[in-house]
Amino acid sequence: MKILSLDTSTSACSVALMVDDQISTHFSIAPRQHAKLILPIIDKLLNDAELSLSNLDGIAFCRGPGSFTGIRLAASVVQGLAYGADLPVIPVSTLAAMALGAYRKFGVSRVLPALDAKMGQVYWAAYHVVDEKTVEAMMADSLADPDQMVMRSEGEWIGVGDGWRSYDFKVWCSKPLVVVHPEFYPQARSMLAFAADQLQKGKGIQACHVLPIYLRDDVVS
Repeated sequence: MKILSLDTSTSACSVALMVDDQISTHFSIAPRQHAKLILPIIDKLLNDAELSLSNLDGIAFCRGPGSFTGIRLAASVVQGLAYGADLPVIPVSTLAAMALGAYRKFGVSRVLPALDAKMGQVYWAAYHVVDEKTVEAMMADSLADPDQMVMRSEGEWIGVGDGWRSYDFKVWCSKPLVVVHPEFYPQARSMLAFAADQLQKGKGIQACHVLPIYLRDDVVS
């Protein structure tokens, strides 16, 4: 299966291309540079693989929550690419992508991703990752004040994302966090196996239905 995935929902710019069992990636920390970088990166990965968009089986992207500007850019880019090549799209929660990434990097299954939402708040959720294809929301993506984050599940959890660095708080849960990795970003590669499984199950959506998920009415980039 051939899948392109991308993420611009944080200060990181990430693109990955899967061609059967071969994966090529780009990842860089590039605040406010996403609009300039994203299309050239996509073109390079496709050219290096000697592919065009029409050769792909689908596109996956982080739909949010995250930076308003970043997730709007990702949705616009994916919508344009998918519409032009008539490709199905797999939108993935940014926080779910982070949980999948934590599973791949640290081998953990219980993940609390948190992103700085500005204005004294965080985007956060609780995910149980079964494998690289299966991630289950134990608590849905939400916007909260740090002191309102309540985890009502047994077991030990790992925290990832800059939300843990931005504010002085703790999650009120039955057991403490084992470890926190604030310097952890969503990466496009982490979505590939999940996206492939979703495409095989026929769960891709049409380009016209691609939308970013903000979780806040008054957005802050």
